[in-house]
Amino acid sequence: SVTASYSILTQILPKLRESSPGLDVKLRTGDQADGIERVLSGDEDCAIIARPDQLPSKLTFLPLLGTPLRLIGPTTPGAFSDMIEKCVAEKHEPNWSKTPMILAERGLARKRLLKYFSDNDGQPNIYAQVAGHEAVVSMVSLGFGLAVVPESVIQHSPKQETVRVLPWLNELPPFALGLCALQEQLKDPLLQAFWKCSLESYPNQLKPERVT
Repeated sequence: SVTASYSILTQILPKLRESSPGLDVKLRTGDQADGIERVLSGDEDCAIIARPDQLPSKLTFLPLLGTPLRLIGPTTPGAFSDMIEKCVAEKHEPNWSKTPMILAERGLARKRLLKYFSDNDGQPNIYAQVAGHEAVVSMVSLGFGLAVVPESVIQHSPKQETVRVLPWLNELPPFALGLCALQEQLKDPLLQAFWKCSLESYPNQLKPERVT
């Protein structure tokens, strides 16, 4: 995703350029929800993804960092912002069935939010569904509703000054962000070089994980 380019890759690519100056990088940005399928189909050597609850057995996952999911609302003045501010001041959740929510069309954040409501016998009022977390943040910043997005997206969004983190839905499981690749593809020396730089850029993370 665009956020991954701003954050994770800025840690990895300088090391890669230093250690392997003759290696060419082809970067494709898009909805991170497409990453796993593009790796499985052979369209990409690897992808930066949020690890889903289940991964195909052919994949290896290298966790790099974690990021919590946050509920955000607009700071734009208006009746909707006033209603949310009143809920915050009175320390109670809004009426979810009447509060407009912005959801990503696909992906793990959407699944975890809908599962939360299902487990708690709730029904969110889905106002809009858009592609990608960056677009979700933009919709919230314009005052169209609330949304759940990874904290890393907020931190790297050009709209971060026009949204605020709200004190609800903190029970949602955080994201584990990292690289995924086909196990057999890791024999490729080019991908090995990128994998090695990724490990060196995030030395405190867990060991690579092969799903079985």
